[in-house]
Amino acid sequence: MKKDSLTDQMYELPEAARLLRLPGATLGRWLNGYKRNGTQYAPVLREVPGDDSCFTWGEFIEAAHLLEYRLMHKVSMGTLRDYMKEWRDYLGVKYPLAHRQAYVGVKPRMRYPWAKVFKSKVEFENGVVRRVWLDGKENLVLIDPGRSFGIPTVRWIRAEILHELVTAGDDAQEIADDYSLKLCQVQAAIKFENLRQVGKQVNHHVLAA
Repeated sequence: MKKDSLTDQMYELPEAARLLRLPGATLGRWLNGYKRNGTQYAPVLREVPGDDSCFTWGEFIEAAHLLEYRLMHKVSMGTLRDYMKEWRDYLGVKYPLAHRQAYVGVKPRMRYPWAKVFKSKVEFENGVVRRVWLDGKENLVLIDPGRSFGIPTVRWIRAEILHELVTAGDDAQEIADDYSLKLCQVQAAIKFENLRQVGKQVNHHVLAA
């Protein structure tokens, strides 16, 4: 992994939202902040608002991590902003949640218990997140900037391709045989893509609650 890979631009906002199963408007607010009723709210993923909606690899990883805080544990946006600022100041890096240091040897008050869950979904290289399994490693679908430009894959096959073949009526076992995959790998790709299609609607409801 290149030393500056966390700053490499990876996804436009619509694609990042699709991968994370979030409404684009919500993710856009996380990235660049927003104004409501005359009050300006700072972004969560950036120190200051930007003039673009393209996600770096570091911003994508942090968004995936913060999504668990927000959806699964109902942490407020104000708390997340303060949390991110403290981490940036503590580690002195732009994308603290994409660094291994954020998960080991930190001050107890900064270590949320569910950070351990997210750590189990990523793999580090040279101290930073190299790849991520958004649904957990047991679900086999990998996102890696070095594979298919960061498009989700099972081994080296794009999950969306396997899903399209099944949707078109091909037999899952035959697809597995054709691509030298296991049936469970094809099934994982189908599950991932199905969840990605419905996830935005589900998460939108939860975030609005």
